[in-house]
Amino acid sequence: MPNRSIPRKRPWGARVCSIYHYCDIFPHVPTLFLFTNIFDCAAPLGFVDSMDKTNYISASLSKPMGIVFEENDTDFGGIFVLEINEGSSAAMDGTLRPGDQLVSVGETKVSGMQFEEALGAIINSKDAKVKLTFFRGPAKFLYGPAGASQDWLNEFIRGGVKVESA
Repeated sequence: MPNRSIPRKRPWGARVCSIYHYCDIFPHVPTLFLFTNIFDCAAPLGFVDSMDKTNYISASLSKPMGIVFEENDTDFGGIFVLEINEGSSAAMDGTLRPGDQLVSVGETKVSGMQFEEALGAIINSKDAKVKLTFFRGPAKFLYGPAGASQDWLNEFIRGGVKVESA
């Protein structure tokens, strides 16, 4: 059987890579060995770390924002920017790009929410300018096994981990 590499994150930021190696110590007993290397682990191709604050952007926009959102595949949930209408407040701001994953509306976490719920948070906001925070990376790195822990994401949204506007 082939070797398999599984990247995992630790709260202190060290990346751990476990290598599962199948071999036969005894000719008739297959055995599984686990080797862990905390120093050098290759990330998946195109990996964007969702626990790195530099991969998040925020924009404070007035309504109507001019953002067309689309729902992610059901495997992940959540919504992302499909396109930005010309001449809109989002286009004038210049921060957002198609593919950005919506994470929060103000201090309300919307990552993983259904389409209507996430948009409802924007629509129901009473603020003149609504602060939106986005993850700049594919849904699979925000919601998949390599995604940010919910504790980290909650702290980030509450302001414990600062993000700078682009």
